[in-house]
Amino acid sequence: MQALLGYFNDWIEANEKSIAAGRIHLNQALLVMYSESPRVDSGLPASVCKHPVDVFPASHTLCDGIAVAVENLSEVVKMKTSFEGGADEAFAFIKEHIGSDRTFALLMMAQERMFVHDAGVDINEWAKEPRAINLKRLSPASITPALIDEQLNEFHIDALATHRCRTARLMWNITEQPSVLNPQPELHVQSGLLTWFSGIYRYSVTFVDEEVTLAGGRVDIRIARANQAKRRVITMIELKVLKPDDSPTDNLKWAHKGIQQAHDYKTKTRDTDAAFACIYDARRDKGDPMPSLAPDAAEKGVLLKVLPMAVPKAKKPRKPKSVPSGPGPSVVAPTSTALASVATKTVARKTVITVK
Repeated sequence: MQALLGYFNDWIEANEKSIAAGRIHLNQALLVMYSESPRVDSGLPASVCKHPVDVFPASHTLCDGIAVAVENLSEVVKMKTSFEGGADEAFAFIKEHIGSDRTFALLMMAQERMFVHDAGVDINEWAKEPRAINLKRLSPASITPALIDEQLNEFHIDALATHRCRTARLMWNITEQPSVLNPQPELHVQSGLLTWFSGIYRYSVTFVDEEVTLAGGRVDIRIARANQAKRRVITMIELKVLKPDDSPTDNLKWAHKGIQQAHDYKTKTRDTDAAFACIYDARRDKGDPMPSLAPDAAEKGVLLKVLPMAVPKAKKPRKPKSVPSGPGPSVVAPTSTALASVATKTVARKTVITVK
């Protein structure tokens, strides 16, 4: 998704005058679907793929219709020239033709925002409340640890606070009772947060990247930009998810490990202005406030954020269907006259075939 965000931002910059003059319609929409083989596995009806055309992102001409691309946009194939009915037609097309197993994005070109669908999210639910990324243009000097802190809070509310939020619904397995987290939940948080920051910081940040190898290890997210003095500064973000089925001791150790890692990144990497340890609390029982975390973070100079994730409630077992009590329907034995009548009708309808 990062390459597509980059293209969208570059397209906006190249077409800034046209957008300002109103020459780009507000409902103009571009649907981009991901595929490892765009021409072979487009995920689209055959009727849409009759005239595929290779397009090149560097030309900044891709802005309407349907395209299928590999994730880094090294291959982009346009399948449909435009949506004449704009975004409404695009949404209707998605609901009718696109499966929930596909990853795609709907770019609202003049509105400077994009709706992202993650594979596995029900299409009808997504259409009602799609995950939106609003592209913003911030001056590099305005990006401070305090602003990043605010945006971490916004992301938490938007994506993780409850199991119905956009990123959280990919993390929980609610078919099991009680609900459990899917494997490697930090990767889901990292992916969602990386996309979130990339949309906000594209114009003003040198790097928003993930799993960067540094002297202190591998940091989950790094935000690098120039400050007011035009010097490079870096903010590190370490992510940890406390799991509902881990023991209190293991969860506490995991949270302290996040603080230690954030500290190591900060002390061993030049130009680092702050390091966050974001602890996403998905424990079933949140009664223990883990009082040892805050002093540990303060001593190590780490900005600690403990953000709760609501655990899906266990579903109540369905009650068995009740069987009506009392006597059943009465059965009247047929009379001899009735039986004779049935036999007569059966003989009358019988077909006899004679073989000579």
